[in-house]
Amino acid sequence: MASRKKHILIILAVILTIVIVAVVGIVLAARNAVKNMPAAQMMALFNGTGMTELERTNLTNTVSASGNVSSANATKVYLEATGAGKAAQVNVKVGDKVSVGDVLCAFDTEDLQKEYDKALLQADQSEERARNTLSDARNSYANNKISQDQAVKNAEDNLEAAQKKLDTANDNYVDALDAYNKGELVATLETDADYTKAQYNYSTAKDKSNALYLQKSQAEQELAAANESGDAERIAAAEQAFNGAAANYEAAQMQTDQAKAAMDAARKVFEAKEVDAESVLDDYRDAIKDAENGVESAEKRLTDAKEQRKLALSSSSNSIDNAKISADQTVTRMGLDDALENIEKCTVVAPADGTVTAVYVTEGESNAVGNMLFVIEDLSDLELKTTVKEYDVGLLSVGMPVTIKSDSTGNEVYTGTVTEIGATAVKDARGDTVTSSAAEFAITISIEPGDGKLLVGMNARATIEIESKQNVLAVLYSAVAYDVDGMPYVMVGRKNEKGELIAQKVKVETGVETDYEIEIISDELREGDLIVDDPEGIVQGQAIPYMG
Repeated sequence: MASRKKHILIILAVILTIVIVAVVGIVLAARNAVKNMPAAQMMALFNGTGMTELERTNLTNTVSASGNVSSANATKVYLEATGAGKAAQVNVKVGDKVSVGDVLCAFDTEDLQKEYDKALLQADQSEERARNTLSDARNSYANNKISQDQAVKNAEDNLEAAQKKLDTANDNYVDALDAYNKGELVATLETDADYTKAQYNYSTAKDKSNALYLQKSQAEQELAAANESGDAERIAAAEQAFNGAAANYEAAQMQTDQAKAAMDAARKVFEAKEVDAESVLDDYRDAIKDAENGVESAEKRLTDAKEQRKLALSSSSNSIDNAKISADQTVTRMGLDDALENIEKCTVVAPADGTVTAVYVTEGESNAVGNMLFVIEDLSDLELKTTVKEYDVGLLSVGMPVTIKSDSTGNEVYTGTVTEIGATAVKDARGDTVTSSAAEFAITISIEPGDGKLLVGMNARATIEIESKQNVLAVLYSAVAYDVDGMPYVMVGRKNEKGELIAQKVKVETGVETDYEIEIISDELREGDLIVDDPEGIVQGQAIPYMG
């Protein structure tokens, strides 16, 4: 009995071994077969080929973006006044609505006003002094012109007198020479008369010279006093008066010298009536020579007087020009206008209508020029500033419709429009294009306020509608394959007479694309066709295992 059981166990062990070997062989064979099978056939072996029934649908191609809601019209108000005191009053708070011109706050202007009043007083005083200086310069010019004109007139008179004396000397010589040639050159009563006349002329000339000498002395004293005073205008006027008096005196002195010479000549004739005729002619010749010298001297004095007049009037004219420049208060007045405008800027007014959304000024505290004081925004004019990737920006254009949602407003959908697309990729603070694996471009989306619950600062998601089509045939992206020539196609499973699904290649045109689906167009397709979800490895005429 024990031997029989042992025999049975051996037989069972052998059978089990054979079964195990067979199973292992089958597994190894199946493993090798699966190993060399295309992925799609292997999946079909276990699961059947994935297929989707073709049907019509609505497709919308979109680009998504997100960002914070902001006001399209936000105005930042800064302190523009320099040297403003502490904030004396702040009239608004966050949430207040304001209109253009409303006073937002005011800074203390006491110190600025004092500086302005002081500068205004100094400017008025400076202007008054400048006007007086200009008036003095004009008066000095007028007086100097009179003095210099008189000096030139005197020099001209002296030249005329010297010329007349020369003419007389020439005439006397001609007469004497004629009398000499006739043997009539003798002393007569005319000699006495000539001497008497010469004495009178000398006395008259001397008196005039003495009087002009006194004028010159007075002018010289005035010049000395002016120099001691240090007044430039007075010194210039005194110099001009002295030069004129000196010129007049020198001209009169020349006439006196000429008169004395004439008197001396007449005296000689008078004292020696019996002089030799040749000696008398020599005297007349000497008189002519003296007269010629007198003319030459008078001409030089006239030239000097004219040159002196030119220089003196030029100097006086320059004084007037300088005084005009000093009297021109344009720059000073511009500075005062700027100071007054700076005071006015201490009262800060709203530059735009809107709602105050930020206040950075506190009563009793100081602020430096350029500090931001307020932000005013139009809360009814909203926008979303965001960015899109470079592979999306080419799809966008201004005017495209947008839908906006926010977690803060639940399921509420707001509408908007693309209003601006950046011309270049986003740049950093230094102006350089931000480098990354995918460049980003800034876009702006205007938002309709809707129910008014979408507020500035909320996070929002925007869906931009690129293209939309209704009632079209569409498949998954993976269902479209491409020939070697780049033409798209799909694999359709259609039953043969045996009821088997056979793969049929159908060329298509593609249309609207979404994130997951793509429109296909072909006259060979119809609703209800079974489309292979992944045609990779599927060939024309292949039987398709399908467990759908």
